[in-house]
Amino acid sequence: MELFMKDVFELAEAETGSDKPYTVANYIKKRLDVIFDVHKLGKKEHFPMSYKVYERYYKKFIKKIEDVDGYSPPNDENKFQLARFLGYENFESWKAHIYKDQNMKKETYIGGIITKIDRVDGDININ
Repeated sequence: MELFMKDVFELAEAETGSDKPYTVANYIKKRLDVIFDVHKLGKKEHFPMSYKVYERYYKKFIKKIEDVDGYSPPNDENKFQLARFLGYENFESWKAHIYKDQNMKKETYIGGIITKIDRVDGDININ
């Protein structure tokens, strides 16, 4: 969960230019309002949480504050929404992306002739 939250908040910090919990959390809330189009009339399947929820996540995962008042772990809906904020279809697709990235960066060492094989984005680099 820490890596996921790190991705979320690094994006928010980069887009806001701030590392203030309120600013970053409020930005995420407003972006999710747009992503889920909460201002249109009609049934809302995914209504973003209050900015306070994202602010608590920021304090817990980024600022590493142990006892954050009102904190509760992200549920499936929170993870879904934050994955959408990152541009993924859902949390599972974010996890698949991370798994793929980690798998593609494996190194294999062979004798003295080939010292390193990198596989990145489907390409194999041999050194």
